[in-house]
Amino acid sequence: MPSPCAGCFLQFRTRVGFEGPEDSPYAIVGEAPGITECRGNRPFHPNGPSGNLITTLLTHIGIDRRNVRIGNAL
Repeated sequence: MPSPCAGCFLQFRTRVGFEGPEDSPYAIVGEAPGITECRGNRPFHPNGPSGNLITTLLTHIGIDRRNVRIGNAL
């Protein structure tokens, strides 16, 4: 009997680690990386839709993205 994961597109997703300072007072954790994140191997990749939104929101509230710990749960 095949694995329940066989054929699921999620099995091919690249593990995308965290980025940003480990001692940051801020953290953003997404559910799973999208295609832009998998291809660029960065969580909330700045060139992707979710990364662009996160960067815009952080900028709006006066927080530099480089000072935030960002990653994905999956």
